[in-house]
Amino acid sequence: MSFFEDLSPYSYQRVPSGLSVRNVGWLATGRPFSVGDVADEFLDRLWEYCKFPVMQTRGVNGCELCTPMNFDFVTARHNGETLELGSAEVWVFGGTEHSIFAAPDLIFHYVTEHGYRPPTVFIDAVLHGADPASKEYRNALADLNFPRIFDS
Repeated sequence: MSFFEDLSPYSYQRVPSGLSVRNVGWLATGRPFSVGDVADEFLDRLWEYCKFPVMQTRGVNGCELCTPMNFDFVTARHNGETLELGSAEVWVFGGTEHSIFAAPDLIFHYVTEHGYRPPTVFIDAVLHGADPASKEYRNALADLNFPRIFDS
């Protein structure tokens, strides 16, 4: 997978011009990243974003950080649910410093299995931004002219 510094300008896929999107959680082997604890409330909410991914790709990016390296989908489990991660992104609207954040859906795995701690501004946006299952979130994505992966 591509590596991008946290909060650097997003450039992985094409987005509408003039849109300010920031990277979070694009980790790679040999690149340092922040580690630390996160609240269970954050994990619950991040899981919800992973259930409603955007920017689906045709390929799969496994986890470079796992030993041995995983080249396939990463199976994640949370509160009795299971997701296959590694081929889409989560987009989060909100926050005080930047308005839109883009992360690989593997971010959930990075946080829970590798101790990654995203920037505080991203954590705040996940906790206080639009619920990814909401009409508000769906409308924000529609305003960007790209659909979510799921039917709604």
